[in-house]
Amino acid sequence: MEQHHFIQSPIYSKLIDTIREAGLQVAIEEAINNNPKGGKLLGGGIHKLRVASTKRPEGTPDFLKI
Repeated sequence: MEQHHFIQSPIYSKLIDTIREAGLQVAIEEAINNNPKGGKLLGGGIHKLRVASTKRPEGTPDFLKI
């Protein structure tokens, strides 16, 4: 299995800490490991991938929706 190295930007780290979902970071990393080329290709090898909330059935908190 291919291994990936995860790099968190300062803004990402701040947002993930604000959400306070213990299993969310693990869910994000698992989603990327399971399908590293999934999501929308933004360019330059960067993919936008959405992961559902691990605590909220409706998904992403409103303040993170774009």
